[in-house]
Amino acid sequence: MTQEELDASLRRSRAIIEEERAGIEVERRRQEKAISRQEAAIARHEALLPKHEKIDAEWKEMVRNSTRHTDAIIAELKEHRDERRALLEAIFKVMDRLD
Repeated sequence: MTQEELDASLRRSRAIIEEERAGIEVERRRQEKAISRQEAAIARHEALLPKHEKIDAEWKEMVRNSTRHTDAIIAELKEHRDERRALLEAIFKVMDRLD
């Protein structure tokens, strides 16, 4: 290998190294921007958390109240069903007596 070929090879290597360094710098800036966007998103999310916790507590209370209300309705329906059954039995007894 001649000195000129060696110098040309070194220049190409240096050019490649500089291109790689420039690419690394571009990627570093992209990564910094992505990190700052992610940090901003985390901050927005954390700002919403107290609101969600309050909503979750309200939601849980609403579900509890709804469950109690549903249980009361079911109990009332069962009670009416028992009353209806008792009424039907009374009617059948009366009908039996009439025969």
